[in-house]
Amino acid sequence: MRLLVIISLALSTLGSVSLSPCLTGLSRTSIYTFDETGHATRTLPNNRTYLVHIPKDYSRTLPINLPHPVVLSYHGNGGTSAKQETLSQWSEENVKLNGLGVIGVYPQASLGLSRNGGAPTWSWQGAAYASPDAHDLEFTGTILDELKANLCIDSRRVYATGKSNGGGFTNLVACTEATASRLAAVAIVSGAMYPGTLPDSECSPGRPLPVYISHGVVDQTIPYLGRPYDSSGDTIYRTPNIDDFAAAWADRNGLAGTDYCQKAVHGTAQERVWGSSGAKGQVRRIRVDGLGHSWPTTLGLDSSGAPNNTANFNLTTAHLVSFFNAHVLPL
Repeated sequence: MRLLVIISLALSTLGSVSLSPCLTGLSRTSIYTFDETGHATRTLPNNRTYLVHIPKDYSRTLPINLPHPVVLSYHGNGGTSAKQETLSQWSEENVKLNGLGVIGVYPQASLGLSRNGGAPTWSWQGAAYASPDAHDLEFTGTILDELKANLCIDSRRVYATGKSNGGGFTNLVACTEATASRLAAVAIVSGAMYPGTLPDSECSPGRPLPVYISHGVVDQTIPYLGRPYDSSGDTIYRTPNIDDFAAAWADRNGLAGTDYCQKAVHGTAQERVWGSSGAKGQVRRIRVDGLGHSWPTTLGLDSSGAPNNTANFNLTTAHLVSFFNAHVLPL
């Protein structure tokens, strides 16, 4: 009886989801080999890799699954997919979207170029220090294709997040219609919005796209107020004022002017909102006092902003879950 109920629920909620990965169960051959913790690392023919985590409520034994939401989370410059999984908290079992556990996807960047004489680091497209052969937009498209073909995903609940260089790349993903058209909403944390990530008028998502922006006030790596150039005087690393960047997204989404509210949250932050909860393309920006270049967590999981790397709230559970829950990809 329980299996019949699950099947009935699955069929009623599949919508645009491809049927075969949801209904064929164990008889289906998958490109992913998950370990006992629900993790699998996928290596593409070009040696690019990404980490996938399936939640406990994604069944590997029953012949059917409910379509699960997906969150892609891109690490920062020099980071790793495993580190991004830890600091972003999308694989935590208490994190659910639409009542289901999240399929967390953590792509690994390619090795970039030397910056100011330093060693090359793992870097995303859009930064001047990224490899010209990265092709990360195509990489993202391939990941989405493979997920849809091999796992029971809810194609209307696919989201992208990123930190620092990964946050800037998330903006590039959002500003490129081919990838933005597959996403319900995005979140940018401590984003390095260099010119190559299209933070200005060149951004063309193709529709009003919901965006959540989080940034620490004392971020010394990507200053909240922006910068015209970096410490070497190079304008290829200029970044926008975060308030201006958020307002530009609101304008792009048709929510400019006075259509916003601002409120204090957690006692240490200010959240500004453009558009009502039901508005297409709602934009939210949270400014976190006392926080450096870090993803906000109470445990200080993101050490890159140390010593100012701890917040009195967890961004993912306190804000991003509700934001993503409010937005699905339009039919």
